[in-house]
Amino acid sequence: MPYTAQINRTNPACVLLLVDQSRSMDQPFAGTGTRSKAAVVADAVNRLVQNLVLRPAKAGGVRDYFHVGVIGYGREVRSGLRGQLPSAPLARISQLSDEPIRVETRTRLTPDGAGGARTKTVKFPIWYEPEAAGPTPMCAALDAAASAARKFAAAFPNAFPPVVLNLTDGQPTGGDPAGKAWLVRMVSTNDGNALLFNVLLSVSPLPPAYFPDTEDRLPDPFDQALFRMSSVLPAKMREAARAEGLAVREKARGVVVNADPTALVRFLDIGTRVTPGGGRRDRRPAPRPRAVPVNWPLPQDFNEAVQNPAAVFSDPDLRDGATAAGPHGLPLPHSGNYADVYRVRGPDGTGRSSASPARCPGWPTGTPGWPRR
Repeated sequence: MPYTAQINRTNPACVLLLVDQSRSMDQPFAGTGTRSKAAVVADAVNRLVQNLVLRPAKAGGVRDYFHVGVIGYGREVRSGLRGQLPSAPLARISQLSDEPIRVETRTRLTPDGAGGARTKTVKFPIWYEPEAAGPTPMCAALDAAASAARKFAAAFPNAFPPVVLNLTDGQPTGGDPAGKAWLVRMVSTNDGNALLFNVLLSVSPLPPAYFPDTEDRLPDPFDQALFRMSSVLPAKMREAARAEGLAVREKARGVVVNADPTALVRFLDIGTRVTPGGGRRDRRPAPRPRAVPVNWPLPQDFNEAVQNPAAVFSDPDLRDGATAAGPHGLPLPHSGNYADVYRVRGPDGTGRSSASPARCPGWPTGTPGWPRR
């Protein structure tokens, strides 16, 4: 059965993002006020990389369960993280963990659980910088992605197939990308063909259309073209989308149109839902119908929460303690099948462990299985 390969250091997963860097990405992103699409996408990319860093984090360091890359296309087509195109756009996840460009201190305004709000600061690692200049050479970017995917598949023939996620805000220049998209999807490992997913960013306040199974309800010809370019979602990713409250059918394709910032983050999470080690279970409850989709917390959400122990723990020792941090000042987790475990040094100098924050203001309430500590 395809798309079931275990993810480990012998057979890592490949996650490659193609990011539109054309001049139109400097326009405001719908729902963000004046923030540009390029800036919002950069935050989403950095958030995704951090989540991929945290998933295979162990006591001895970050294990290379993922090879990750970003190919930007605008004024030129080039690697957005590490390496030089076309030979090395991918980096091992341990390399990225060790070498962010910088770690910023950012301010978050979150509900305090009592009807008010509190301000907290968190450390946010940066690997990718926003850029917006030039045309939209999507064909060249897909060519580069196909080359990188082929090299990965040749090096790891038994691995989960490469996952390529294309983030764009409009019509490509330089030709019809359909043929180049087909070349990406034809790359294969023994576990199936490469997966190509597409997201069209919105500049107007229209509701996002998630993972359609037909192009009939997509009125714009370019939306329809992106649908045809996209792979069908594998079963595990369909389950992940349903757990988020999305109505996803059997032949749903990996495409989202009119994506706002929330839809972009959800797209990146679902599109990279592969399981390290073959045994790490999804922490979300079994899918059930919901009137409103739920954004379940991701590894980075927990990581940011434990940076402020006093705000999230009820246990006095944990609340007054300090979370063990690494060389970049970020909390160090030990990720397992069911939890990310953090070490907190209490005020008396003794160590305590916590599987996750007890209650993070602003997240969905009533979540089953959350620890009380």
